[in-house]
Amino acid sequence: MKPSFDLIVAGHMVADVIGRPIALDRPIGFGKLFHSEAVELHTGGNVCNVGIAAAKLGLRVGALGRIGDDNWGAFLDQRLRRAGLDLGGVIVDKRGQSSATVVCVDPSGERTFFHTGGCGNQLTAADIIARLDYIKRSRAVALGYFGLMPRLESEFGRALRAIRRAAPKTLTSLDCVAGAKGFHNLAKTLPWLDIFVPSLDEARSVSGEESPEKIIACFRAAGAQGIVGVKLGKEGCLLSDPAEPTKTVYVPPAPAKKVVDATGAGDSWLAGFITARLRGFGVRDAGMFANTVGASCVQAIGASTGIRSFDETLRLARRAGCSA
Repeated sequence: MKPSFDLIVAGHMVADVIGRPIALDRPIGFGKLFHSEAVELHTGGNVCNVGIAAAKLGLRVGALGRIGDDNWGAFLDQRLRRAGLDLGGVIVDKRGQSSATVVCVDPSGERTFFHTGGCGNQLTAADIIARLDYIKRSRAVALGYFGLMPRLESEFGRALRAIRRAAPKTLTSLDCVAGAKGFHNLAKTLPWLDIFVPSLDEARSVSGEESPEKIIACFRAAGAQGIVGVKLGKEGCLLSDPAEPTKTVYVPPAPAKKVVDATGAGDSWLAGFITARLRGFGVRDAGMFANTVGASCVQAIGASTGIRSFDETLRLARRAGCSA
C-alpha cells in the first residue's frame, strides 16, 4: 500500500501567545504595566511546530494529539488545517482546556515560558497504539515531547516498540524539552528510534553528561541504534551515524542574518532533518539542511513563520556546504 503521509507528528499541541521584546533580565514585580512592541497568537508544541515546518518543506503531514473543545482548540484546528495537515489522529477532549503558553521573548530572541498543560499533555501510549492504523499510513513518525508529557513519560518506549512492530519501515524520531529528566525512561526509547538529536541543554539535562561527545557516547551505551547527536544552536550540530557509531560528524551552522525569535527552532531543525532523510540525504547533508531550516526559523516571529520551501532551503543549504 502506498503511504498516505510522509510524516505523522504525535504529541503536544499548544497555542502560543508571544510578547516581544520583554526584558527578561529584570523582575516583573507587582502591579506594573510594560509596553511591548507586539503580542501575537501562534501555534506551538511539536505537533504544530514540526508538522507545519514539514508541510512547508513539501511533506504530506498528519497530526496526532489532544485539544480541548474551546477557543484555543478551535484556533489550533483552524491553523493546522490551513497549513495543510490532516487531523485524523487528533482527539477533541471535552474535559479540559487546550494547552496554552505565554512566551516572553527578549531583544536577543531568548525566551521564557508560562505554560498550562491542559489536556494537550494528557496523551497516552494507549492513544497512540489505538491509532496504529493511522500511523502505518506514514513513512515517518515524530513523537514528543519527552520531558513534558507526564502520562507518556515512562511509556514512550512502549509506544515506539508498538509502532516499530506494526510498521517496521517507518522512520521514528523523538523530540525533547529543556529540563527533561529520567534517563531510565529515555533508555527504553533509544533502541526503537531512528533519530534522536536534542539540543545541548536538553541533552545535558537528560543524560547528566556535559560534552556533546560524552552525551552521544551515553546514548550509544544505552542502546541507541539510529542517528543520535546534539544540536549546538548557533554552533551547528554534532551527529553520530549508526554506520560508524564510534565516530562523530560536526556540521557547521547555516548563516542567519538576524535572530528575531528562537521559538520552535529545534522543532524546525527536526522537520528539516526528517525531510532530508526521507529524500535520501546522507547524515552530514541532512544535518546541513536541518541547520538551514533552523536558521530560517529564528529570523521571524513564531515557530514556523520563517520556514521556506524545500527548493529555497536546499539552495541556501548548498551555499552553506550541503552537497545534496
